[in-house]
Amino acid sequence: MRVLGGFSYLHRRLIVVIALIAAGGAAFLGSSVFDRAQPFGFTDPDSESSRAYDKIEEATGEQAVPAVLLLVTPGGSVKSRESRASLEGIARTLAGIDGIVRVSTPAQDPALVSDSRTQGLVEGFASRSVDNLSDIGDQVDSAFEGNGSVEVGGKAVASVQLNDTTESDLRRIELYAAPFILLISLLVFRSLVAAVLPLVVGGLSLAFTLAALRLLSEVMTVDIFALNVVTVLGLGLAIDYSLFMVSRYREELARSGPGLKTMCDTVGPIGRMICFSAGTVAVAVASLCIFPQAFLYSTGVGCAVVALVSLLVVILVLPAILGLLGTRINALSISDPTPTHGSPFWRRIGGIVQARPGIIALAVTAVMLIAALPLNRIQLTRADARVLPRDNSARLVDTAVRENFRNDPADSILLVQSGTSTFPQYTIKTKPPVTGVDRPQVLSGGVSVVEVHMNVDPNSDEATNVVKSIRNSGLGASTLVAGASAELVDQRESLRSHLPLAVAIVVASTLIAILLLTGSAVLALVTLVVNMLTIGVALGVLVLVFQDGRFETLLVYDGVGALDISVPILLFAVIFGLSTDYSVFLLSRVAEARETEEGREAIALGLERSGRIITAAAILFAVAMGSFVFSQMVFIKEVAVGTALAVLVDATLVRAFLMPALMQLCGEVAWWSPGPLARLARLRP
Repeated sequence: MRVLGGFSYLHRRLIVVIALIAAGGAAFLGSSVFDRAQPFGFTDPDSESSRAYDKIEEATGEQAVPAVLLLVTPGGSVKSRESRASLEGIARTLAGIDGIVRVSTPAQDPALVSDSRTQGLVEGFASRSVDNLSDIGDQVDSAFEGNGSVEVGGKAVASVQLNDTTESDLRRIELYAAPFILLISLLVFRSLVAAVLPLVVGGLSLAFTLAALRLLSEVMTVDIFALNVVTVLGLGLAIDYSLFMVSRYREELARSGPGLKTMCDTVGPIGRMICFSAGTVAVAVASLCIFPQAFLYSTGVGCAVVALVSLLVVILVLPAILGLLGTRINALSISDPTPTHGSPFWRRIGGIVQARPGIIALAVTAVMLIAALPLNRIQLTRADARVLPRDNSARLVDTAVRENFRNDPADSILLVQSGTSTFPQYTIKTKPPVTGVDRPQVLSGGVSVVEVHMNVDPNSDEATNVVKSIRNSGLGASTLVAGASAELVDQRESLRSHLPLAVAIVVASTLIAILLLTGSAVLALVTLVVNMLTIGVALGVLVLVFQDGRFETLLVYDGVGALDISVPILLFAVIFGLSTDYSVFLLSRVAEARETEEGREAIALGLERSGRIITAAAILFAVAMGSFVFSQMVFIKEVAVGTALAVLVDATLVRAFLMPALMQLCGEVAWWSPGPLARLARLRP
């Protein structure tokens, strides 16, 4: 790392020029990633419901679920002659849109008439060959723009509106977050030049990452929700790492003055620490690639890329910028910018913790366990049009169908059977919540489909129990069950089956990182335990807020009585990586102090020298992530609140109190490892 610091310093002008030119090209390329991203990537392609849809699509050449739903309010009874003529005209317009191969109207299907008979649905089915429904959604928006009797909805329209909402969210929120990040950085560094650097590094990292995702979209599906997570994680990591690097550089600058030695002494210890951190975060989030759902694996790929890109920018480009600035890093100061070697406040905190380590460890653990208790009653559901802002037409159509139509055609359970149909040989009981069972519909290729109607939310326990009972009713292996409720059942099962391997990867990466950093198996296990406590607190609070519907007015969301099913898994990987990030910085400082001090004093010095910067990094990260609570989508709000809370809890309760208390209680045993592990390299400046 010292060699890399020297390289960056000696070639600082060339590196900065190349970085700026490359960032401009990356920003241009990455701006088109929003047009390539696709929403609702929560389905396992190997699940039973997906295989059922495949059979329908193979038999019909069209997608099994309507891509477009037009809610028509003709101004009178849907059955009137004028209304029928209007509906037929609307159907013809929809049928003329490129990619739509079949249209269904209330005249063909009575289920498409509302209970009051004043509204009707026109369904549009897309060709099986259509890869990106957003193209159809754009055409539908244009075709019916200005038609006051038609509200456009369905998956295709929702895709367009999600892309637009995501892009506008990112631009608006980053605009709001930047001034707060700059202000906090200014308070930390007391120099405007130094305070600007974290934002510069964050911008470079995001430009390169979005360009990388745009290239990856050519060979894999990039989910639109993943862009939100990747963007804010990249911004947060870049800010954190640059904060650590700039702080250490200013310490070395005050000690030795500008020059090659100062840069080598800066990049040596901090660069290695950041490598451990970024590697751990990258592996932790990359564990999401284990899951077959496009949202999770594209988030895993994107977050791993952004962690490594942030690493490269901070250890290669930032030192070059610092080398160019020299003592000008302290320019435009609001007070004396000379860094202090340690913090008296954190020294006092360390003294308090070391005076009563047992009581503090028990108290903090108890508080965190109590905060995690709501996790025992967590309810999980799947994302649908309700994640959109309230005034988006796709959500308005979804709400109207749920409230005004007895049988929502998109929520039916579908039974799909190949070969000789045996459907006539049995009857599905029509006891609640089942309201009716249609006759078998025979498709080409010997595929038969039976539609089962319910009068409950497809994401409810009642609906998923119907799916399970049908699958357990002895219909035969050739019968596949699909529909919204079946998708939720399959999604839960898929996540449950892939979770152990993902957890194993996250746990193993954390253990290995701390072992390599400290040579201590005990500290690795302690880090593992406190990380789990942090995750429990974050998820427990999410249950209290979003599942229980608290602060709906303040946070501007409509609760559905559950969390999105992907959120706990996503947060597990992200929070685990970030928590280890702060552990690495604290333990690296303690390890440094142990070279000149022993036991109790080394812990106190480590906390004194790291407490201020860890807290500042956590606040900056929480501001960057927490700003997404102003997103228009509840799914993103859940991720924002969970991650921001976890970072703040980890940097305060855990790193300031729990970890030092546990290290004090363990004494020298904290640094013990069996056999060869004790000889692993420790962090050295």
